[in-house]
Amino acid sequence: MLLQRAAFISFLLCIVTFALVAGLIVRRWAWDQGESIRFEGDINNAFRQGNDARRVGYLDRYDDQRALHEGDDDYELDYGPARLLIATVWSKWVVEKVGAPGADWRAVADSFEPFYRSARDSGRHTNYAGRC
Repeated sequence: MLLQRAAFISFLLCIVTFALVAGLIVRRWAWDQGESIRFEGDINNAFRQGNDARRVGYLDRYDDQRALHEGDDDYELDYGPARLLIATVWSKWVVEKVGAPGADWRAVADSFEPFYRSARDSGRHTNYAGRC
């Protein structure tokens, strides 16, 4: 009876391990296959907003937008405080992990295509995927 129970538990652990590994492989495959359909505009905007908040200051980012658009209500910053915090932390992580030291991130915020091309060419866009 004890041997049967141990065999059954071992069998279940094998199935769970296989499902976990297969799930991770399929997740990675789906991520790689879906690169062309991800909306890079949202990614660019999140990086731009987070980078600007890092450069100007987290709370000062809202004051700057209010001063720039006084009277026209056409704000570029459409992020709430929690979302801006996440974008700020994420943009800092990207600069540290993907970017080169001393890179001019204002230029990257204006045109992301060279940044993406550089990350793809160096393989850095896949080194950290899913490891936040």
